[in-house]
Amino acid sequence: MNEQLYESLCQAVYKEKKSNELQLITKTFYSDIETYINDLKDGTEPAPAETKQNASKLLEELFEKRKQKILIYIAHNKSLPQSVPAIEQKFFELVSEDYRKITLDGYKSVAQQGITNLYVNKDIPEILLPSGRKIGPYKTGDIIGMENAEDINFLKSTAICKDKTE
Repeated sequence: MNEQLYESLCQAVYKEKKSNELQLITKTFYSDIETYINDLKDGTEPAPAETKQNASKLLEELFEKRKQKILIYIAHNKSLPQSVPAIEQKFFELVSEDYRKITLDGYKSVAQQGITNLYVNKDIPEILLPSGRKIGPYKTGDIIGMENAEDINFLKSTAICKDKTE
């Protein structure tokens, strides 16, 4: 039975890599595999050394691949297939909620993070700011977001930029 779990894990990883869509796995897939891995680790389940080493890596690889696909579902505003494990459903719900907040209130979120929008007064090539950050090239009229106070003061004092509100 437990060799079948390892084989199903290998097949799930293979299928997930091969397809752009989430592949069907049971709602208890992760918990079943985690129980199997724990049995391998504590010696309850006899298995070759390579099986013990690979099982955890494969499970992590599968979960990461599926999370990437779930992010794509969220970006395309698609719902998940009906039968997904609870941990994936929770991940979908948490990320979807944050994603919607940021897309609907994006400007407010940025403003609350201390980013100052500056209006570019003249065309500039790529320049090095006092913080060491490179910016540019920009054209007159472009709006740039800056957070570093020293960089903001430099850009204003050299008349390269002014506050967007001025």
